[in-house]
Amino acid sequence: MSRKISFVISVVLCFCSFFLYANDDDCRKMCKEAEEILLEGNANKAGELALEASKSADDPVLKANALHLAVKAFRTGKMLYKEFNALDELALNYAPYTNMNETVDRMMAIGDLYFAGEREPLFWSFRFVPWLTDKDRTQELYKRALERAPFAKGAARARMRMAINLLDEGKSADALELLRETVRQNEAKHEVDNELKYSYLVLAEHLFGLASKGDGDGKYYNEALEVCDSFKKKFPDAAENETVEMWKLKAKDVRAKQLLDMADFYNKSGKTTPASRYLNEILTKYSDTEYAAEAEKRLVKMDKTFVPVAVLPEPEERYLKYNSFNTPQEEKKILVTPGDSDNRYLLNVYDVKHRPENGEKGEK
Repeated sequence: MSRKISFVISVVLCFCSFFLYANDDDCRKMCKEAEEILLEGNANKAGELALEASKSADDPVLKANALHLAVKAFRTGKMLYKEFNALDELALNYAPYTNMNETVDRMMAIGDLYFAGEREPLFWSFRFVPWLTDKDRTQELYKRALERAPFAKGAARARMRMAINLLDEGKSADALELLRETVRQNEAKHEVDNELKYSYLVLAEHLFGLASKGDGDGKYYNEALEVCDSFKKKFPDAAENETVEMWKLKAKDVRAKQLLDMADFYNKSGKTTPASRYLNEILTKYSDTEYAAEAEKRLVKMDKTFVPVAVLPEPEERYLKYNSFNTPQEEKKILVTPGDSDNRYLLNVYDVKHRPENGEKGEK
């Protein structure tokens, strides 16, 4: 009985090994054929054949090699989306057989190309027609690349660009979450990163915008202040710090105005307690705004025991200052094109009476 079982097992193993060898051998033949087709110039066909070869093999090394060949073919033919899919397959299932840093960097680079406007031809046979291109897959490519490597070198740039696209589409909630994720993941970084810097700035600016549209509990306003303070701490020498300070001052005005409106609402409803609480908040937190004086007047009318502040601080300027320079003097005097010349003078005419002669610098 044991001899029969051993014989059956041996037959099964030989049968399996035969098909394993046959499948792997087919993969090798298809890869060789794909390389020949690629040399002939048909990159798309070569890439598709390499993908088919990767599916037919059983050996993971052969599968990975076939996928690498597909990546090479699609990159040669500028089939960006197909190249990305092959790279994604390598990163997802064959990480031990590929250079993950290079693979993820290339996936991010393809996302950057789509962000910049590059598109894969919709049909390989009509690739010479400029308007027959694939749809915009920027969001999809960046998202899949971040799923494979959330802490990759280009992750901050990818999230920032995804957020910009989402903001353009009106999806502010998703965009803010991406920017927050970038800030959270890079708080401990010591090197200066422009993508991180711009993520801070875009996040703060958009939060201030949301706060100005309606922010009853001050959630967006407080978060924006935290982001601005973190930015100044992270980038103390950044040229944008002056702009950040202007944002904070203007946001104070917006927040003080909101509190004043809420105080007026409760006061008209006969609820003086919450109204006085909002007015006191203006005096304590936003005394350097123009609304502090109005809040003080209202408190005097509402509460006879209230003692006004002796001198309220003067509000700081809410505008950036720029250096002014004199217009440089012209080396040659010219006659400006006459306005009533009926387009006879297309260019300004040199004043020949004051033109230097023989290359002299002096004027005659």
